[in-house]
Amino acid sequence: MSSSTYYFPMSLESELYQLLCQDKATYVLAEKSFSCHFTLLDLDPEDLEEEIEFLVEDFPDIFVTPDVTLHIMKQFEAYMQNPIPEYVMLESYISRQIKAALIQFLNASQGAESELVTSLLYSGSALFDPHLLSSSDFRFLSAQTVQTGANLLRDIPPERIFDVPESWQDSNQGMRWDNYTARFFGYWRDLYLEAAERQDVMLLATS
Repeated sequence: MSSSTYYFPMSLESELYQLLCQDKATYVLAEKSFSCHFTLLDLDPEDLEEEIEFLVEDFPDIFVTPDVTLHIMKQFEAYMQNPIPEYVMLESYISRQIKAALIQFLNASQGAESELVTSLLYSGSALFDPHLLSSSDFRFLSAQTVQTGANLLRDIPPERIFDVPESWQDSNQGMRWDNYTARFFGYWRDLYLEAAERQDVMLLATS
């Protein structure tokens, strides 16, 4: 079964990060909607009604009635769309190909570099579960690990590990490439490099 992993760089001081840590409703709704651009209200009416029922049943302390839940969802969606958080999404077959290419290039079938690549792509450093829900989809990479990952990736542009006709810079960031894995590796790599410059952490989530 195919899955996708989403990567969200975030400052520890940002309002959104603080809300995720401190406001349980924001966290729960973000976890449920990250794979649909934080737009649960765009679900079909029957699916939306079912989602509201689940929220009321699973979290009665915050989603006390369907009407209250719908109101919270509208507030959440308005906040998250202004603007939508920066992210990159990799489908599972692409992330597998990226891992294989990196491991081959680094000659790191085992050891610290292999573990770092796995953390950057899949596992993070730890669960991100500030509300102790025990079933979180979010994982967390510290700013230090993001920095370490960026240091690893900085000298590995897509053209060093994939068969592409020109450099990442000359190709308008891969827009002229037919190799989707190389293109999305470039997006993913740039996300880590930019996050490291800002000293961001990274949240990972898989759907």
